[in-house]
This record gives sequence, C-alpha cells and structure tokens, in this order.
Amino acid sequence: FINEPMQENKPFTDEEMRILLNAIRCLIESTSNVLKMVYDDNSIETLRSALGKYWKLNNKICSYLERE
Repeated sequence: FINEPMQENKPFTDEEMRILLNAIRCLIESTSNVLKMVYDDNSIETLRSALGKYWKLNNKICSYLERE
C-alpha cells in the first residue's frame, strides 16, 4: 500500500475526495475546540487563520463534489 507507485495527474476519485472532506471537517472541529481553550492573543490569531484556511478548503472540496 505505502509502496504503491504514484499516479501522476490522475484526478481524485469521489471516495478520495470524501475522505479528504472528512479529514478537513475533523481539522475544523478540532481547531474550533482548541480555540475555545486558548486565551493567548497570538495563539488565537494563528488558530483563527488556520480555521479560515480549513473552511476555504472545505468549501472548495464541496464545490468540486457538487459539480461531479
């Protein structure tokens, strides 16, 4: 499995996209939970920035799946 050759320039399958979407949603949930426990301004800013990136990627994946 790990030693399988890379398939270059192949689009993701729907199953792979759904796995990625689930992973991004887990990142969003985990980051949101951590954000509730942090009080340091720099940490909050960093977590919010990451959360914004995760949401943007989530929306991009959802848009991709809707077109399929």
